[in-house]
Amino acid sequence: MDKEIHQRLLIALSKIARETGEDEDNKIIDLRDIEIVISDKNIEFIGKYIRIYISEPYTEFRYNQNVNSFQIIDRDLIKIFNLNGKEFIKYPHNIERWKVDQEIFEDLKEEHDIKDCHFNENEWIKIQSSKEWKECQIQVARELIARKIIKYLEILV
Repeated sequence: MDKEIHQRLLIALSKIARETGEDEDNKIIDLRDIEIVISDKNIEFIGKYIRIYISEPYTEFRYNQNVNSFQIIDRDLIKIFNLNGKEFIKYPHNIERWKVDQEIFEDLKEEHDIKDCHFNENEWIKIQSSKEWKECQIQVARELIARKIIKYLEILV
C-alpha cells in the first residue's frame, strides 16, 4: 500500500465524515431547523443495512406517514417521547450499505482523486472494515436520509 495515497485516503475519509472541522451538511441543518433530527448516535450496522434513528415532532398523521413511507415493520422500534412539553416521535430508518459505500467511492474519486486502482482487493477490504470507513458510512448515511426526507417533504407541499 502506497503510504502517500494511504495518508490521502485517511484525510479524505476524515473530511467525508466531517471530523476535520467541516460544516454539517446543509440538508441535515435544514431539517434540524424544523425539529427533525437525524441521530449520529446509537447507529446500528445490521447485515447489509445501517440503521439510523430520526426524531421529529409527533402528529398522528406524520406517525402513519413514517410507518408507511419508511416501511417500518417492527413498530416496537417506534418511540413517542416528551421533550420540553412537546411530543416527539423517534423511528428507525434502514439504508442499504451499498448505497452509502457507492456515495463514498464517488466522493473519494471526484473530490479527492482516490480511485479503485490505488488499492488491491485485500487493501479495500481492510479499509472498509476500518473505524474511519465506518465513521464515513454513518455521516454519508445521515446525509442520504436527509435528502430522502427533504424530497418526501417537498412532495407533501
